[in-house]
Amino acid sequence: MNNISLLAIGIGGILMINHVSYSVGVEVVNVYNSAKYDIEMNTNGSSRSLEQRILSVEGIRDTLGTRKIYADVYTDVEPTSSFSNQEIQGINTEEYFDYWDMNFTTNKKQALKDLEAGGIILTTGLRDKYNLEIGDMVNVKYTYPKPKSVAYRVSGFVNTLMNNGKLAYLSENTYKRDTKKSGYDSIYIRTEKGQDPEVVLERLQKKFEKDFYYMTTLEKSKIENTQANAQIFMLLTGFSIVAMVIGIFGIFNNFVVSMMSRRRQFAMMRSVGLSKSQMLKMLFTEAFSSGLTGGLVGVITGYVMVISVGLVLVSMDLPVAMHFNGPMFFNAFISGGIISVLANLLPAFKTSKMNIIEAIKYE
Repeated sequence: MNNISLLAIGIGGILMINHVSYSVGVEVVNVYNSAKYDIEMNTNGSSRSLEQRILSVEGIRDTLGTRKIYADVYTDVEPTSSFSNQEIQGINTEEYFDYWDMNFTTNKKQALKDLEAGGIILTTGLRDKYNLEIGDMVNVKYTYPKPKSVAYRVSGFVNTLMNNGKLAYLSENTYKRDTKKSGYDSIYIRTEKGQDPEVVLERLQKKFEKDFYYMTTLEKSKIENTQANAQIFMLLTGFSIVAMVIGIFGIFNNFVVSMMSRRRQFAMMRSVGLSKSQMLKMLFTEAFSSGLTGGLVGVITGYVMVISVGLVLVSMDLPVAMHFNGPMFFNAFISGGIISVLANLLPAFKTSKMNIIEAIKYE
């Protein structure tokens, strides 16, 4: 029972961390795969004339400017802290979703029509957290240029983890009217077919070297994000592996204690005809079966922990969908038996070589 508990805790912990890491990786890739541009430039409220300067650079096909502001979005009279500081983007409804292939969970055509009429599009993360439906009213509390609240009717929902799911869209006309901001905060850039985005990026950096705009390729941003997440989860995985190693020593210790307490029993079995090979077979069968049981309990524990972590992340405004990896669960199950057998090797061989007479006298 102690071995099963140790295996269950260790395997469950490793499965949980690996699945969270795996799920975050899948979701990050999905976000970047939905992007249909090559380069992004942060422009800090620049005018539309900047687009013409960008288009003059060799290798650039087209551009799209977007605007954004951070504000409180709420459904009650007063905003709650958990629903604050949402990113509000003012977008060109005819072109934006050519640059971001978002998954609409409602009728896209109708949602964009209602958006142009003064509505707001939210993410499914916000929808689920606050039980919103099409037609519900939400309020946005702006602080610029002066504090004010504006009510919008929900016109649709998109399923995305961009900005951790804390994102809302307004049409650019509605955005400019209510925020009094007309400049672009970022510009998405698509390169000509056959052009290397890195080469085009170098040309842009050279042209705008005195303007200090931050710009990067989509691929580089994807790699940096993936590496940052991998480093975080590498540390967590390392802690779980250390805990598993400590658990293996605990399992080994349990087998040693078990063999010592059963010496007299083993000797009596040997005295009535049990051979060394039969004893080893019996001990390894015990170890393997208890290891598989520990592995099974660990898999069930890991499954429950993954679901629980998913719920915790949602409550923390990090709506990461959990993706289950079947081979990972199977490997964890088999590993329980293998770990148990390996920990049993030395105690089992030592027990098979015991002196029967001395062992029978053992108290």
